Amino acid sequence: MQWPKNRDSWLAQRQGDWSPGMPSLIFFIIFGLFTVQGANRGVDYITGDRPDVTQSLTVVEEAMPLQVWGVLFLMASLVVAVGMVFRRHNIIIAGCLYFVVLYSGITWGLTMKMLTRMTPMSEFWAALTDPDIHAPTPFMWVVIILMCVGCAALTVVVKKHRLLVGAVSALIILLTCMFATYGHLATFIYHSAQTFPLDGWRTPSSFALTTTIWALFAWGTKVMQKARRGQ
Repeated sequence: MQWPKNRDSWLAQRQGDWSPGMPSLIFFIIFGLFTVQGANRGVDYITGDRPDVTQSLTVVEEAMPLQVWGVLFLMASLVVAVGMVFRRHNIIIAGCLYFVVLYSGITWGLTMKMLTRMTPMSEFWAALTDPDIHAPTPFMWVVIILMCVGCAALTVVVKKHRLLVGAVSALIILLTCMFATYGHLATFIYHSAQTFPLDGWRTPSSFALTTTIWALFAWGTKVMQKARRGQ
């Protein structure tokens, strides 16, 4: 896999020879650590939490006793471990998908919890167009959106110098936002962050990433198995 495809471009001529990949042992260790981490979560659920910790559970986790969640995570870890020991790709894929389902549920619960803490949707547009914080007018929001769509389309259509086109497009969008906020873009961003706090999203995003990694483990195992069999 090479990027950019045009090997005569400015960036391609200054690239080294690195390409994605890792030794099988390193991949085995990473795979094993993720499996152990899933088992650790299972043990954590089974041993229970203090009352002040349990109050922070999501609606998904509250759907079943913590001990049930613990058993489910331990079972998923066991399935993956058995597949690794006996080198059965179908069992490994089943365990990975098992983890995908579990972590997807936790991710959804955490996401819903964050959404309930955010500013009500009825106040969303009012805050984005509040003249007191130099927010863009509705017309300027339309201009910004059209500018973003146009720049994105331009980077796709243009075949040469895409890196330069992307940089110029980003600059154009930034200048448009500066103009739309009467030069007070930083003030608008600051007040928007106060109205719509982003703190706390690190937890659901981490679980979403873990879910994606387990899905990639399943997909990668399937692809490599087909490659070994020459299919």
